[in-house]
Amino acid sequence: MTRYPLLALLTLAAPMLLIGLGWAPLLDWDENIYGETARQIVERGSVIVLYLNGHIFWEKPPLFLWEMAGLFHLFGVGPGVARLTSGLNALLILAGMYLVGRRLGGALFGWLWALLYLSSLLPLVLSRSAVIDHTFNGLIAASLALLIFYDRAHAAFRVGQARRGRHWAWLLGAAVAMGAGVLTKGPLGGAVPLVAFAAYKLERPRPWPHPMHVLACGVVSLSIALSWYAANYVLAGPEFIAGFTRFQGLLFSKPLEGHGGPWFYHFGIAVLGLFPWTPLLLLWARRAPRRRLWADAAWRPLIAGCLGWAGFVLAVFSLVQTKLPHYSSVIYIPLTFLTALILTDLLREGGRVPRWLGVLFAAYAVVLGALLAGLPYAMNRVAEANGVLLHDPPAPAALAWLPGALLVLGVCWAAWHLVCGRIQRGVLIGTLAMGLCMLGLWRMPLPQFAAYNQGALIDMMDEAYGEGGELLLYRMVSFAVLFRGQRDVEMLHTYKFPGDPTRLDRPADHPLYVVSAQSQAARLLHEHPLLQPVRRNGDLSLFRLPPRAAQ
Repeated sequence: MTRYPLLALLTLAAPMLLIGLGWAPLLDWDENIYGETARQIVERGSVIVLYLNGHIFWEKPPLFLWEMAGLFHLFGVGPGVARLTSGLNALLILAGMYLVGRRLGGALFGWLWALLYLSSLLPLVLSRSAVIDHTFNGLIAASLALLIFYDRAHAAFRVGQARRGRHWAWLLGAAVAMGAGVLTKGPLGGAVPLVAFAAYKLERPRPWPHPMHVLACGVVSLSIALSWYAANYVLAGPEFIAGFTRFQGLLFSKPLEGHGGPWFYHFGIAVLGLFPWTPLLLLWARRAPRRRLWADAAWRPLIAGCLGWAGFVLAVFSLVQTKLPHYSSVIYIPLTFLTALILTDLLREGGRVPRWLGVLFAAYAVVLGALLAGLPYAMNRVAEANGVLLHDPPAPAALAWLPGALLVLGVCWAAWHLVCGRIQRGVLIGTLAMGLCMLGLWRMPLPQFAAYNQGALIDMMDEAYGEGGELLLYRMVSFAVLFRGQRDVEMLHTYKFPGDPTRLDRPADHPLYVVSAQSQAARLLHEHPLLQPVRRNGDLSLFRLPPRAAQ
């Protein structure tokens, strides 16, 4: 470890998190939803009542969107600036992880924890994406850390070893962080740290928080969390509260947009998302280090808190019917904490990673690296199998195999160092391998994927706007047309937005262009016979309603 570990950490992390954020367009749905909502804040100047496609946006609270809108105001609207919101927050999270880890277990532990989290697959992807989750996860971690520091300061105050104001400062900081978490994505911003803190207190019961402390924390956090909801109620009426509550209920009651899965879905995602470090959790199966760490009075409550945290999140999202990988992504903070802890113990005991575990570690990288190397060349077949057809599919870049190859070589090299007992070097090499792989994926396969995700639709949008027309979507939803076109689009017969289908029977002063899935084309023409077919591109069809003067 260097003499200036925090500076070294941020110097290493900044290129991994910030380079090439704009190499690919924002992807449907989530990135474009948040990007367009933030753009609307700048365009409309409406900070409290948020809008998306001309309607009040009630699915998510505003804190992350305010951050993104601020960056749009400073640097202009674009995919790179949208993703910069997560990237900058990720740097703050890593700095916080190192500082918290150093306070809890020393500089070595803090360094390892931050590196493991930086380079885990799903956290690294989310930190380079224009989505809420990475920021939300950081606020949850900050809330729990501040609660733990409050508990320690309160215990010290009770025996006369600390000033009165110190534990109050930690407590109020935790309350602010929990309120901010709720303002970022919703109630779990308060629930997760409280459940994890309760698990922590089961192993460190004395002293219990004073009732006045609990009351003060609740009042402050709820005041922050509910302030925006109250302001919305005053300015926009009950529509937002009803819509937000209805959306949260839908997540639990049925899969939305086809995102279903078995109850154990998030257990599998946990294994994949922690790549390449997942196999190292098996070090906890060894009896001696497990007993040694559990017997340590300083570590036992922290381990219990991590287990309570991860278990609660997995339980909640096993019940939620809508399954998406990022929903449970907050578990990677406790999982990397436990991984860093067992590696730190291994280092201090002069041990090394067992050879069989090193082989498993390398084999995992070979499998995933081979998939990443081959995916660009198989993407067209995969897309066709999922019903996404393009007349002129994009060819993979000449070096599209390189990110997967770098991943295999780097992680296998890291495995060799881990087996040889050079733990810090192995973690550093694995981190560099993940960083190079991610930059390569952003530069080559991701733009190719974006062409399948939204390329044909954007091409039709450009044609419609280039002819001076208006675009409508029929029985389909896309947020890419909103962010890329920077104007509202009616999406007829969709649950997201009410529309007026009779417009397709009334020629206007300008041409109307309608995009539908090819499977809906016959139905569209039957319902609206004035439409004229223009062209197809893959599984999409473009239609035109001529203007009034042309008829």
